[in-house]
Amino acid sequence: MLFHINKKKIEEIIHTLINYTDSSDSFDSNKCFYIKINSDFLHVIANSNSIAAQIKTKVDENKIRLEKKGEILINALMLKDVVSKLEGFITIQEKNNSILIYDVYSRFELSKKQTESFRKVEFDQHDNVFSVESKELKNVIKNASVSPSAANENTTDRRLKYINIKGKKEENKIVLYSTNFSRFSTDSLNVDNVNEFDFLVDAKSLKKLLPQSAPKDVNLFINEDRIGVFYDDIKIFLRVAKEKYLNVDSLFKLSKYTEVLIEKSEFLSLIQKVYFLSSEQKKIYIELNNENQMKLNYEVSEIGKSETISSSLTVNGPKVKVAFNYVYLHDALQTLNEGLVSAKFVLSNDDENKCTRIILKSTENDSNIQIIAALMF
Repeated sequence: MLFHINKKKIEEIIHTLINYTDSSDSFDSNKCFYIKINSDFLHVIANSNSIAAQIKTKVDENKIRLEKKGEILINALMLKDVVSKLEGFITIQEKNNSILIYDVYSRFELSKKQTESFRKVEFDQHDNVFSVESKELKNVIKNASVSPSAANENTTDRRLKYINIKGKKEENKIVLYSTNFSRFSTDSLNVDNVNEFDFLVDAKSLKKLLPQSAPKDVNLFINEDRIGVFYDDIKIFLRVAKEKYLNVDSLFKLSKYTEVLIEKSEFLSLIQKVYFLSSEQKKIYIELNNENQMKLNYEVSEIGKSETISSSLTVNGPKVKVAFNYVYLHDALQTLNEGLVSAKFVLSNDDENKCTRIILKSTENDSNIQIIAALMF
């Protein structure tokens, strides 16, 4: 292999694809870029256990000049560091057991890795393609990812680190669900002609599905074993797990509840006002009465306490006294649309004085739903 590439071009490729390698992986090839070039295209591929990405660039004299086709496997962080030290057109050359990377003034020689160790990836499988807006897709993923973001890294139940994705043909929707048992998040994407499907994907990897450089519209595709996007010269996909997710239907079965209608900004202001920083205590107490009033209390033993009250809301239902985790409540509210928020304080069927959870959603967008379990007093 021997080719020359414009520094700006290779830096753009590295900047995008390095997010899809895993520098902490014990499998060495997951830390690497697989680079292959022929007379038509330069292929650069990053691949880890849950996600893979490829940038396929046309060979031309302005940005890429080919002398000899070939393939190499190179550590991604090492390539990034070396390229940052070079200027102008950069030469990448395979020679005996080494990879030479150089410009007019500087030269680096790296040990060659065996390309056979790189798991080959097929990027041409993309049936069931939908055109979607990048911003909408990013928001849906972000909103549905609130719950697993706080899951314990050491948990043995990997469903708590995964997001459940379902295709609902009758509703023309792709719905995302996640939970960490203390909270639950869901949002959906409206698409036409979607098939029925049900699988899990790694939550952290799903957040990487769309790079920052993605254009306004991208192509979303869903196959039996993957979900991904492609646009311009980039393809990215996640491998899916065919496991049964938790049954969450009971979370939406409400017989007794008190509903509060309140502006999102007001609710956030109240919880931020009453909470003062403490690593020991995250529990906020909320009291509702029939006088359209909400009182919030917060206390840290031997440090202090606070209280705030608001009447800028409406309350419909029995009195409620309940406690929630401040971080969970704050993060859930942040995902909702600006404007009026519906907060349903769900009461136990056995004891209407006991609140079991809160269901939050914007009155302008009922697809993004955040549920938080109540804490014990």
